[in-house]
Amino acid sequence: MNKLEVRLGVFFLLILLVGVMMMELIGALAPLKSGLNIQTQFKNVLDLKKGDPVRIAGVQVGSVRDIKLKDKSVLVTMKIKHNTGITTDSTATIKFLGMMGQNYINIDFAETGMPIYDGAMLLSQEQPDLSMLMTKLDNVVSGIDELTRNFSSDSISSMMMPITDFIKENKDSLSSIGPILVNVRNITSAIANGEGSIGKMIQEPSLYTSAMGSLTNLEVTLQNAQSIASQAKWILNDVQQGRGSIGKILTEDSVYVEMRDSLANLREILQKVNSGRGTAGKIVNDAALYQNAKLTMQKLDMAAEGLEDQGPISVIGLAVGSLF
Repeated sequence: MNKLEVRLGVFFLLILLVGVMMMELIGALAPLKSGLNIQTQFKNVLDLKKGDPVRIAGVQVGSVRDIKLKDKSVLVTMKIKHNTGITTDSTATIKFLGMMGQNYINIDFAETGMPIYDGAMLLSQEQPDLSMLMTKLDNVVSGIDELTRNFSSDSISSMMMPITDFIKENKDSLSSIGPILVNVRNITSAIANGEGSIGKMIQEPSLYTSAMGSLTNLEVTLQNAQSIASQAKWILNDVQQGRGSIGKILTEDSVYVEMRDSLANLREILQKVNSGRGTAGKIVNDAALYQNAKLTMQKLDMAAEGLEDQGPISVIGLAVGSLF
């Protein structure tokens, strides 16, 4: 074999290898590889290009296959490997490596959704444009620069002038602040040393113990009140269920009927007494019986006085004489 032919064969082989490598870099070999074609839409792809990588959790699983405009947005087609673990609810975001690095699509895992299939459409999340961020940052820096220019020595003097004028005009009044501060310091020192009512309240342990005892008693009282309320609740529950005397009175119809009849009879008796019928009615309403009872009591009173005048012996003699 001629050396020239060998050299030409090696040369064409090297060209073929370089071409394959270049096609791999630009993603031209993606249609020939096995995998899934999935899509997503962005309002701005931020200089994303064909062949840029697609990553999941930092691991490259595919590349960008196609970028085209569709319905006032940008449709991005990606080719990724099988069994990547992403679902139809996963989110795609365009990110970049460093300030001047390469753009790539990052896909976040999702706990929900179905496993992706060929032609699936993923959700997308827009990333702030770096140029826009730099513009805003430049505006902020310009604002800070303008603010520092405004705070020159003359502007600061003009801002402080009203305060200095106020201090000059109220110099005599402000001179009394010193004694006030001294009094405040003395008061706080006395409180710290436990002097005075406030100092004793803060420093005396007995006051703390008394306050804690009062709180304990209040807590016991509240517990007792809760216990009483609980017992009252049980009693009301028993009454509502018709248990006990009160419960039966309030819930049983027969008891109600008996009480109603008893009250009706009592009312009838009182009406008869008021009208003077019967023995009780006559006693209450007949004036003659009242006068007779009054005369009888007067006679008993006179007889008792006569017995007191005769003495004990006369009373015994009368009693013995009455027997024989």
